[in-house]
Amino acid sequence: MKVQDWIKKELNEEKINIIEHDGNAFVTANPGTGKTLLLTFKYLNLIENGVNPEEILCLTFTTKAKKELEDRLLKEIKERKIDVNPSNVKVYTFHSFALENGEEADIVSSNLLRYAIYEFFKKKEILTYGDDYLIDTIVPKMENLLRYLKSYGVLPKDVLIEKAKEFLEADKKNTKEEVDQFADYFVETYEFYEKIKSTKGIDYSDMLLNFLNQKQTPKFKYVLVDEMQDVNQIEAKIAPQICKLFLQSS
Repeated sequence: MKVQDWIKKELNEEKINIIEHDGNAFVTANPGTGKTLLLTFKYLNLIENGVNPEEILCLTFTTKAKKELEDRLLKEIKERKIDVNPSNVKVYTFHSFALENGEEADIVSSNLLRYAIYEFFKKKEILTYGDDYLIDTIVPKMENLLRYLKSYGVLPKDVLIEKAKEFLEADKKNTKEEVDQFADYFVETYEFYEKIKSTKGIDYSDMLLNFLNQKQTPKFKYVLVDEMQDVNQIEAKIAPQICKLFLQSS
């Protein structure tokens, strides 16, 4: 049975329209409703319509999801006896794709950010908490804030410190002195981390930013993205940059 016949037999009209649509598409639905399977059908339908598998890129957020999608594709290709070399099926996480196609660099441990925050607070004698509270409470909160900013590509030089102070001062629980101290030390902590990191390599956000800023990046006719709801701001920019048409599921 041809893929198109099989699709029409097993899918409803809405999903068939998504697969046959030749432009960008965004699929949103509850967990367990078959979004990953829909991406698989889309992939196989493209192959049957003459698209070279090397012109199709599949991206997803986690290593686990990458394996699930890859296993699903290879299983259906084998069972349906579709003429595709398994080595030509391109399924990546955003980070593994950027790592393989970006400039070479050492990747620093994710623990480096935690260490840098702790080291800076101790060195500057910021706050008077004991080590246990600092490590268990303060460091994780600061780490989450910094990772959030960097997921949007915001670097220390991009932080509008006066605007941040105005926002914090709007909360009447904070005194101006507390706000000023937190805002200043926040940026200084970020700068301290970036300085330490620069001597050791790049972090995972740098990897994506460097990839986006490359003059030349791989191009694909189609990019299929799974787990779109989990990607950050930087990752969300990658798919449109490297493809002509793409299908996202969230």
